[in-house]
Amino acid sequence: MEISSQAVYALGPGVAGALINLLTAPVALLADAVSFLVSGGLIGLTRAVAAPVAGPGRRSLLREAGEGLRFIAQRPVLLRIALAAGLSNVGLLMGLAVQLLFLYRVMHLSPILVGLAFGIGSLGSLAGAAATGRVMERLGIHVTLIASAAVEGLALLLIPAGLFFPILPLLAVALAASGFAGTIWNVTVTTFRQRVISTELLGRVTAGGRVIAYGALPVGSLLGGAIGQALSARFGAGTGLAITLVVASLLAAGSSLTLLGRRGFET
Repeated sequence: MEISSQAVYALGPGVAGALINLLTAPVALLADAVSFLVSGGLIGLTRAVAAPVAGPGRRSLLREAGEGLRFIAQRPVLLRIALAAGLSNVGLLMGLAVQLLFLYRVMHLSPILVGLAFGIGSLGSLAGAAATGRVMERLGIHVTLIASAAVEGLALLLIPAGLFFPILPLLAVALAASGFAGTIWNVTVTTFRQRVISTELLGRVTAGGRVIAYGALPVGSLLGGAIGQALSARFGAGTGLAITLVVASLLAAGSSLTLLGRRGFET
């Protein structure tokens, strides 16, 4: 499933860049909105093939997520993984909040070139999905998680280096390496949870983990925008946005420090 998802993601940025160049940005946004409607319609047409399992009846999603959060809080290894995901997402979204401003206003790239670079980056995610099994087998789950969290953030340091070196190859390599590592992280976390959590609790614990990970996204975006604006006003757009990108990358990479120590990872 991860491979098929990343294959589609590889097409999106290039198509977006082409649509913006050929038909303007509003038309590209409209096409994006229509694609979500089509996706929702296809999901609605999907028929379940598994027989329903008897259970306690319909339950509140918030209540189940709360139960998952309590389970995570009581198990240090799961809490460390959740905190790492949250910190990483703060850093990644800090960078994403100013990344396009840096590429367009400072590096003066066109939408089609940015879309092409993001498409190449998505190929890294596709490669990561295909390679995860071999990486986990070679390094083990614990080292794989630490390495993937660190590389996902550190790779993005190549983008502000575009102030001194050609930006396009740096951007493509940064996005490909970060996507490769990020996909390995996602698959490895899912694999670890499936090994240590019972089937009955897996959905709730996954939901609880996503509350932490996804809850960090708006925090990162707000921080990135605020820091980028403040530094740009003081040092100029080029330097200010570049510093913001460096801080964001280091924060994302630093999330790996919460995973140091093997306790709880022996399965």
